[in-house]
Amino acid sequence: MPLDPCRSRVIKHYRVNTAISVLPALVVQGIFYTLVPFVLNRSPPKPMRTSAVSGAEYIHDVMYCGNPRRIQEILRMKLEVFQFLCIELESSTSLSASKFITIEEKVAIFLWTVARSASNRDTQERFQHSGETISRCFHEVLQAINSLVPKYIKLYSSIEIPTAITSNPQYYMLPKLQGGPSEVPFHCHIQSHFAPL
Repeated sequence: MPLDPCRSRVIKHYRVNTAISVLPALVVQGIFYTLVPFVLNRSPPKPMRTSAVSGAEYIHDVMYCGNPRRIQEILRMKLEVFQFLCIELESSTSLSASKFITIEEKVAIFLWTVARSASNRDTQERFQHSGETISRCFHEVLQAINSLVPKYIKLYSSIEIPTAITSNPQYYMLPKLQGGPSEVPFHCHIQSHFAPL
C-alpha cells in the first residue's frame, strides 16, 4: 500500500516540527533586520560637557580670585561663611566628598542652584557634571543642611524672650507680636489713582 502524504502521521508530525523549529529563526531574523538600520545609522554618543573649566576649577577660581565680592555675587555668601558652612557640613553631618567631587563643589552646586533658581541643565553646564550627579549632590547637601536645623534654629518660645530684646525700644514690637496679627498695627496709604471714584 502506497503512502498517502496527506494522511500519514509521520509526515504531518515532520511538517509541524519543521515549522516550529523555523519560527524562532524567523523571529530573530525579523528583529535583526528591523534593528540593524537604526544601529548602523546612529552615530556614537558625543561628550556634551566638555568645557575646559571643570566645576572644581571654577569653584577654586571663584574662592581664590582675590575679589571678595565675586563669591558673594555668585553664591550669595561671603567666602568665610561659605568655608564655615563646608566645614560644619563635613564635621556635623554625613556629607562627604566623593571620588570626583569635593564638599566645596557640592555645596557650591547647591547654593548656585538655589541662589539663581537654576535648572538642572544650567547647573550641568556650569559645573560640567551629568544631570544625575547634579541632582544627587543637590539632595545630599539639602539633607545635610536639614540635619543642622535643630542645632542652629530654635523655635520661638514666648517665655524665653531675652531682656536685651524686651528692654530695647528698637525691638518694642516683638512682645506685641505674640498675640497674633490682630495686635500688630498696620498703616496703609492709598494713592489717588487707586482711589474709588
